[in-house]
Amino acid sequence: MDARPFAVEQLISARYGIEQAMREMPALRLAVAEKMAEDIEAARPYHSALRKSKIDLVEALDSAGSALEEMEEFKLARGARILRDSVSSFKLMAVSYSKLLQVLNQFCNMLPNDEGTVGRALGRLMNHAKMGYFPTDLTHIGYLHEALDFSECCINLLDPCCGEGYALKALAPSVNSVTYGVELSNERAEAACERLARVAMGDFFRCRISRGVFHVLFLNPPYLAIPGENVRVREEKRFLIESLPCLMQGGILIYIVPYYRVTPGIARCLCDHLTDISVYRFEGKEFERFRQIVLIGKRTRSRNGAREAVRLYKQCELGPDLPGLSEIGTARYTIPNTESSVEVFCGSIFNELELYRQMSQSGSVRELFGKENELDRLDKRPMLPLNAGQIGLIGGSGMLDGLVDCDVPHVIRGMIAKDVITDEHPIEFRKDKSVKRILQTNTVTNRLTFHLLTPDGYKCLY
Repeated sequence: MDARPFAVEQLISARYGIEQAMREMPALRLAVAEKMAEDIEAARPYHSALRKSKIDLVEALDSAGSALEEMEEFKLARGARILRDSVSSFKLMAVSYSKLLQVLNQFCNMLPNDEGTVGRALGRLMNHAKMGYFPTDLTHIGYLHEALDFSECCINLLDPCCGEGYALKALAPSVNSVTYGVELSNERAEAACERLARVAMGDFFRCRISRGVFHVLFLNPPYLAIPGENVRVREEKRFLIESLPCLMQGGILIYIVPYYRVTPGIARCLCDHLTDISVYRFEGKEFERFRQIVLIGKRTRSRNGAREAVRLYKQCELGPDLPGLSEIGTARYTIPNTESSVEVFCGSIFNELELYRQMSQSGSVRELFGKENELDRLDKRPMLPLNAGQIGLIGGSGMLDGLVDCDVPHVIRGMIAKDVITDEHPIEFRKDKSVKRILQTNTVTNRLTFHLLTPDGYKCLY
């Protein structure tokens, strides 16, 4: 099966939706006109279906625009946006659909559909894609750090896609902060353990993490991924929905995505749960490479943010015309001065490296294992002389093995061997003495043996 990026799959699906609407809408418009001539009520279901077809067409054009942006077909993407807005204002009861169909048909013919054009777009995507891992530029992290007004209490920061931990470490203050990261790749998680206080290994969606206890949620979800066994859908919205409950009321969300990946659904999710949302774009080559923007807001109680979501979605569409992140200023967002503890933070994979690090920092562990164990000392001396049986036990256990430095130096090794003695006893049957049976009994005894190597040669003592 061909491995195609989501953008290519999305464009194919969008084209199918546009072509389907081109077939449905004229037929439904004709049916509405015919039914209205008979009875207005009879025409109502057909008009509803026509309106639904128009909505699907607008969504398909919007989806095509996002996919084209991601494939770096910027001219076509801009055309898709303009066409989407035109269709949104199109009168369903227009006398003729011919001009609309002509424009839609021309647009579909311009979309990359042959192996060459799609292959080139796919190649550009794959040059960017590294298993969905895109380390955030540290210069822009510096702008975000300056924009946060850190309180005096200890700050909990969470990055559900922490990579090697550079971004979250740079974002956090040097004192009074605890950094928590989650990383799918074992190699990157091990590297993050050197920079972050806590690292959960494995899939974020299978981790167990306390809710409502983090002051800052830094979210740069994976994108430009390829559908496969473990990746079925776009992750931008899924990460947002699943990670938001971890943020406390008044906490700050920092959400980094390409501007063309902000869908109406994502905008609605943000406006339903955040207030004081601001949008900035990355600057310079970083924006040219990934077209990233950052949305920052303060967590609030759930509300109906439908009206704000429309404005936010339109604002994100500006993309290159958004203000640069360097213009965000200092202390733009104040972090709540609320003490909280993260009681549960467990990855889906056991992190042995973190366990080792925590145990090495534990005073109790150092107290338990740091002192010399009396049993491990070599200069052991019994309180009373040993009897023969005790000497045998000590010799058989190996504690007397080794070089004995005395007047006559020698090497000794003690061992216990098992001897099995088999005895046979004939048994005669009472009724028929001519028939006999042999009964065997085994006797097991332990035999202590000392092997000595002396200057005079080898000796064995039983």
